[in-house]
Amino acid sequence: MRCRRFAAACVVGLALIVSMQCRAAADAPIKANEFFEKSVRPILANHCFECHGPKKQKAGLRLDSRDGMLHGGDTGPALVPGHPEQSLLVKAISYKDEPQMPPKGPLAPADVATLTKWIKQGAVWPQTAATIRPAAKESGFKITAEDRAFWSFQ
Repeated sequence: MRCRRFAAACVVGLALIVSMQCRAAADAPIKANEFFEKSVRPILANHCFECHGPKKQKAGLRLDSRDGMLHGGDTGPALVPGHPEQSLLVKAISYKDEPQMPPKGPLAPADVATLTKWIKQGAVWPQTAATIRPAAKESGFKITAEDRAFWSFQ
């Protein structure tokens, strides 16, 4: 009888551990998106988009999208997800070698650490409606009024 109770307690404990791990794994993308929106995007918007954004792309580089960073500019990709030591963006904002960005002066050490951490974690960049719509238009995918009226969208 004791063995059965012990086995049942072990099963319940194991189920709780697995449940907690699954919940943590499900929360990871949400936390990565929040980290980007609260910490990374403001740094990029305040210090990078003026010269490397939608209106101007100095050295052929756009830093207002993950694809732009991965594609890079005249000197190659600005970003190697998971490898800040190989990312030109980190080299530039560290002010150790050329180029030194932003040109007006170095970022605060906390901002450099934030961008480095972001790249080390895989450089998650949440998709927005603006980044999704162009691909949908190119593929010819259209949402009709009948689609919108479907019960699960109500």
